[in-house]
Amino acid sequence: GTLVNVGGAEAYRRTSEGYNVIRSLTPCKKEKRVPPVPAAGPPALPDEKCDWRMDGRVVLADHRWYPTVATLADGRLIVVGGSKQSTGINIDNLNVPTYEFYPREAGGSSIHMPFLVDTMPFNLYPGLHLLPNGRLFVWANNKAMEFDYMTNTVAKVHPDIPGPPRSYPLTGSSVLLPLDPRNNYKTEVIVFGGSEGMFPPAWNSSKGADSFARIDLSSEAPEWEIETMPLPRVMPDGVILADGTVFISNGAARGVAGYNVSVRVKASNPVMVPVIYSPLRPPGKRFRKMARARVPRMYHSVSLLLPNGQVLVAGANPIDKPTEAPPSWLRWGTEFRVEAFSPPYLFSGRRRLEVVKAPARLAYGRRFWVTVRHVLRPRSGRRPPRLEAALVHTG
Repeated sequence: GTLVNVGGAEAYRRTSEGYNVIRSLTPCKKEKRVPPVPAAGPPALPDEKCDWRMDGRVVLADHRWYPTVATLADGRLIVVGGSKQSTGINIDNLNVPTYEFYPREAGGSSIHMPFLVDTMPFNLYPGLHLLPNGRLFVWANNKAMEFDYMTNTVAKVHPDIPGPPRSYPLTGSSVLLPLDPRNNYKTEVIVFGGSEGMFPPAWNSSKGADSFARIDLSSEAPEWEIETMPLPRVMPDGVILADGTVFISNGAARGVAGYNVSVRVKASNPVMVPVIYSPLRPPGKRFRKMARARVPRMYHSVSLLLPNGQVLVAGANPIDKPTEAPPSWLRWGTEFRVEAFSPPYLFSGRRRLEVVKAPARLAYGRRFWVTVRHVLRPRSGRRPPRLEAALVHTG
């Protein structure tokens, strides 16, 4: 697939302003050596695979800092929200209450979304999840709705999310739970973490939120079910694992996301212990603490599932300019180390299945066959073991 990155920030050193820029990267099969950046500045990116591509003629309709991007069923991208420039908290004259599509139709422009006005000032990085019914589940601040982007209408308004606002800088996270035949393919979303420090000066000392909200959108009258995480966490990352559980990592126990010159770092007490959430277990038995991480990861951290079943954990930059030599007052600087987390299923002792043959393309509603090796054979007189397969979008 192709990685697409949109929006950006102000100019810095040899990097130009990127608020309306669209960048794409298509991986290549063979490793390609990237030439060093000359002293005069970065060269124009070549129009070929293996390098980032930017076309100055193809840009966003609006300038956006901290928007959210989601892939739609037809392969297009929808870009939602953001602000006109970097800010500690969104304000009216910076708010970008619009959405747009990429690729954009000829003559197309951005479209107003009142939801992004109603959720001020906590609406940066709005949560987006494409649902089986074709709508978008959108949440920001403590509001949630289902949005029909084909008709530009609000299809359904959901109850407010209990707990504090969970959008930047009180950053929480969300996951659309796996669609699973064991619960009749319920469509459920979880929203978790955040910070209790609504406004400065309480930001730096505010507690991270340990509340965890879950909603069944398949229900005729959806309501939020509230659980408590083992650890409070602002700026958490959530990743669906290969077995349908959710890996929650990174973040801080105090403060909020962001930084500025006067307050310097706004978060502290990094949360080093990740947890795994098992959605099919009964309430009270869904969270398990995992092995402690070695690297603190707060603002600007990421995690993603790898094809081998591990989770890649990287990033962290709690100051305004990345640096290999942080100032003496800074306890946590720019982080260049990368970690890999191995979930419990990699230690089962069982030989993993090996896919020998599989179709290159799948079609909706069509049966397909996959050939595998190393299937467990049943003992004499016993039923064969049940095999479960999941279609997982890594990354």
